[in-house]
Amino acid sequence: MVVMDISLPTGFEVKKKDLDDMKNLVNNSIVQFEIRPGRVFLYLDKVNKDGKNCVGFPISQVFESNLVLPVTATVFEYYEPGESCFSVSLKLQLLWVIMYQRAQYCPTKRGNPH
Repeated sequence: MVVMDISLPTGFEVKKKDLDDMKNLVNNSIVQFEIRPGRVFLYLDKVNKDGKNCVGFPISQVFESNLVLPVTATVFEYYEPGESCFSVSLKLQLLWVIMYQRAQYCPTKRGNPH
């Protein structure tokens, strides 16, 4: 099992119902999730052969912040947490409160920053 530890932008949260809906999609590999303050943990039962797994979920702004910290993700094997990769340069697509408030996180494989 693979775990994606994804940070959320400052001032944003994710709703449990949205992750439940995503988890229940027919062709989804997410089997479980945890929501913690400022973070989401996604548990995947499989990854694509090319190593590219992208997930998207709605986020909601709960407060405004002038200091927005970088969004990061760590991907690791649940049973071997020492085997991990880390990404600071995630592709984060946000329409800040104006429209959809949807973020798409696509962590890159180790050694490939983009």
